[in-house]
Amino acid sequence: MTGFGRGSAGASGRTLAVEARSVNHRYLDLALRLPREYGSFEERLRGLVRGRIRRGRVDLVLAAGPGPAPGRGLVVDTALAAQYHQALRNLAARLGVPIGLDAAALAALPGVCGLSEEPGDPEGDWPLVAIAAQQALDGLDAMRAREGATLAAALAAALGTVGAQLRAAEARAPLAAGERLAALRERLQAALGQASAGGAPAELWGLLERADIREELVRLGSHLAQAQACLESAEPVGRVLDFLAQEMQREWSTIAAKAVDAELAERAVLARVAVEQIREQVQNVE
Repeated sequence: MTGFGRGSAGASGRTLAVEARSVNHRYLDLALRLPREYGSFEERLRGLVRGRIRRGRVDLVLAAGPGPAPGRGLVVDTALAAQYHQALRNLAARLGVPIGLDAAALAALPGVCGLSEEPGDPEGDWPLVAIAAQQALDGLDAMRAREGATLAAALAAALGTVGAQLRAAEARAPLAAGERLAALRERLQAALGQASAGGAPAELWGLLERADIREELVRLGSHLAQAQACLESAEPVGRVLDFLAQEMQREWSTIAAKAVDAELAERAVLARVAVEQIREQVQNVE
């Protein structure tokens, strides 16, 4: 499912922002982009995402606004500055010229001032990062929920179509089986020249058994009820619906192969089209 969310939190002149994006994916595929100094937060951020999202390609980006990063700051080498100052005083005295040197000039000399590159302890920023991440995931969830409501309506309509075809097949199956039996008896009588088909060989009953779709109809009824219950569940149901759609497709394919008349075959075709629509949609459902 697709979505976007953004959150931010700040303190001491530094702002931390988190953006979260998601697109459709069969499993949870999580990618994080963090500033180097916050690399230790990766597993905790992954845990936050896994606690909220079970399926989808999720990209989470942490960005730090202006301000000193943990462990970085201005470093002044006062010992080196003192050496520069003494050397310049000696030079000025030797040449008999004024020294003409102030603190700004000393600071500009090589090696006197620089930035510390030592990694610091970012733990003080974790509460801000967590707040920003939760805000971003809240926004992402809200957008995904709106998309989910639309998908639920589409899935309900498709399941309604499957249910209508199932009821029609259930009503037609006994009539089709009776017609099939009558036709087989007539053919057997004609072939054997018998007055009755009461002594029909076992092959006749084998043909009738292979045309019996009652078991498939019962299983379809169970799968359909479970799929409809999934739409009312607050739990993640995407993979369950995916499995049920595969099973419904298998049962309808068997019915199509066994169909003994045109109406049952047509019902199976219409149902398989609806189930294929369900299979496509549930790939986007968490």
